[in-house]
Amino acid sequence: MRFVYAQQVLNKTDAYDLPEVVVVENRQFQPVSDFGVHIGLLPIDAFYKALSVGLNYNKVIDSAWSWEIVNFQAAFKQDTGLKSDLINNFSVKPTGILDFVRNYGTTSVVYTPIYGKNLFFNKNIVHSELGFILGAGVINFNSGDSAPIIGTGAQLRFFKSQTFSVKFDSRIYFHTASNKSSNFLMDVGFTFSFDNPGAKVDGKTL
Repeated sequence: MRFVYAQQVLNKTDAYDLPEVVVVENRQFQPVSDFGVHIGLLPIDAFYKALSVGLNYNKVIDSAWSWEIVNFQAAFKQDTGLKSDLINNFSVKPTGILDFVRNYGTTSVVYTPIYGKNLFFNKNIVHSELGFILGAGVINFNSGDSAPIIGTGAQLRFFKSQTFSVKFDSRIYFHTASNKSSNFLMDVGFTFSFDNPGAKVDGKTL
């Protein structure tokens, strides 16, 4: 079997062909944990939009998996004007409880299978990673109602240095609270991340 395999390789390879070179580099940036300051937008509710501001803490398990131990976001609502337009222009008064999100907190698993090294404007090398998020937690409304939430999302991270990076992420959650204008919460924004690179011994991060 070994002879046949070798013969097949010889038949497919020209003796004058240059050898194929494959280079796989180790990650240049692999923090062991990071602390983030998040700013985002909650865009789904037709009657209210909101600015989300909060904090999160992430613990890295290995190069592919990490645990976002806590992600807490406070929401600052902005009236879209839809309610007043319905009343003033169509003499229609919205019924039900026009409630809005006050804050929410989650804990999540982050799976990061893709790490990239890119050339930005043909000048600067930028290291990045793409991750996927699965999390659950609790959402709180202005009325005092609370409900569990579960959701998913994606996160694109750009490393500036060993101690600082920026994450762009989009997450969508489903909640079970009743009498709300939507059972979904979407948060789109970015996080300033302050990274702990850890100590290195023999080129390995500890």
